[in-house]
Amino acid sequence: MRTRNYFTLLLLLTSIASLFFTGCSKKDPEPTRTELLTSATWAFSGVTVTGTAMDGLYTTAYSNAYAGSELSFNTNNTTSWIVLTIPLAGEWIWSADETVIQYTQSGITQEWTVIELTSTTLKISFTDSTINGTTTYTFTH
Repeated sequence: MRTRNYFTLLLLLTSIASLFFTGCSKKDPEPTRTELLTSATWAFSGVTVTGTAMDGLYTTAYSNAYAGSELSFNTNNTTSWIVLTIPLAGEWIWSADETVIQYTQSGITQEWTVIELTSTTLKISFTDSTINGTTTYTFTH
């Protein structure tokens, strides 16, 4: 009889322990790329221009022009981009398995390749037809 009580107690303790460890091992699900993109306003932190004869000049000019700008991607696929205190409205959609953002503003669409997207960094790159080079923007929040 006493052995049976020990066995019952051991079984009960094992069950409680397994429930405790199973409950503690749950992790929050990773945010989706859309959740990362739309979670906050992105502040401009840098730009690099490559593929032109005047990469340094364009990088400096773009850095000065976009300094202090903020970009927001909204869940309704609209954007708000404040550049030089001027608000610019646009639209965005994902394409290519959420690795490319199609950004449209004033009827002009650009395809932005997402190089990095984390909870604190957004880095996008696109072919800049106005300078015949590649422009890479970095934003943080």
